[in-house]
Amino acid sequence: MKLFSVITVLALGIGSAWAQQERTVRIPLLADARSPGQTQWKYTTTDPGTPDWSSAAYDAAAWGSGFGGFGTGVVTGSNMATEWAGTDIWLRKTFDLPDLNPEFLILSHHHDEEAEFFLNGVMVYQESGWIEAYAEVYLSDEFKSALKPEGNVFAVHCRNTDGAGYIDAGLAYTVTFKTASLIADARTFPEEWRYTTSDPGFDWQLPAFSDADWTAGRAGFGTPDLYSATSATEWLGSDLWMRKTFTLDNAFPHYLASFMHDDDMEVYINGTLVLQDASFTQGYRDLVLEPVAQALRQGVNSVAVHCHNNDGPGYIDFGLLGLEKPAPTAVGRARRQASGRGSERLYASQGRLVLGGLAAASGGRLELFGPDGHFRASLSAGKGQASLALPAALGTGMFRYRWDSPSGMRQGTLVRQP
Repeated sequence: MKLFSVITVLALGIGSAWAQQERTVRIPLLADARSPGQTQWKYTTTDPGTPDWSSAAYDAAAWGSGFGGFGTGVVTGSNMATEWAGTDIWLRKTFDLPDLNPEFLILSHHHDEEAEFFLNGVMVYQESGWIEAYAEVYLSDEFKSALKPEGNVFAVHCRNTDGAGYIDAGLAYTVTFKTASLIADARTFPEEWRYTTSDPGFDWQLPAFSDADWTAGRAGFGTPDLYSATSATEWLGSDLWMRKTFTLDNAFPHYLASFMHDDDMEVYINGTLVLQDASFTQGYRDLVLEPVAQALRQGVNSVAVHCHNNDGPGYIDFGLLGLEKPAPTAVGRARRQASGRGSERLYASQGRLVLGGLAAASGGRLELFGPDGHFRASLSAGKGQASLALPAALGTGMFRYRWDSPSGMRQGTLVRQP
């Protein structure tokens, strides 16, 4: 488990302070099976018999329909929803591009065994063998520019030659937004929640439920020894329920949930389940949740969170940001174009990366990618943190990096020396 430093801000005016900053966030185009509202695909296990099966012109009306992921047997890190027990499977999904300009296009995938991925009939990525967890690839600008406003086709072929099989994939893209804090997570400000460790019954998540006899405490809730940097309230039991309300004056086009949990978590807004995530997260995750927009209403909204800890230390925290696309400016375009070239270079030696000015202002998250575009590691740093210890399994050599912080995103190259 990793430790995180709390970024201290004033309680008064936190929303307006964050609203003046830009933040690059990830928005799903097609959700993989790890996310709420996973994608329903057209699929077949019979060879389509034509090379244009992945193109927009192909008619897949006779194919079956099923939710990802597809598979059989026991596959590490899988989320099976539709049985697939054969040798080959072909998947297709048609989607439109939202009215937002993608900055980076991301392919997420998990397969057992060989897999090929196509966008509008053109192969964008292929990989042999099998993997034990979801991996991510940042696709080139060539494939991003191939997207159309309507009628895009994402297609996948997977072949399994032995044992258990699995295939799932998703597409996402990044966009820079202005942010407004609706509920701050504990990294920015430890908000007060009502909470209990006693089972509150079946209707605890509903807006009309009274939590007057619950205890007041500040997030995050967890085991102090391991989560001391963000644990404001001690929680040592197996279950914790928490509730709070906030006022929404104006709706936003998108909403970003930030959360960290150990172990299973479920989140309700106005009584509607908007997020359910099993196991535990290694650090905070940021996720754009479209179901949130449907559950929210103008005026007072209720948020209810439940976390169940299976064993060992426990932790739970949840935050919510409203996202508004800023008007493009010459400065903003220049900043994003420069970061996309990867001209900035960092050096790491003896297993550590000196952060310098990266984390001085507000901290952030460092994501590393290999030359093949595969996601390799994600590390978080608190405000003013001087260095990061890089995983030994990362090895030495050259990596692409992305530094994401409340003040913006930077891209470049990381050189890890012995």
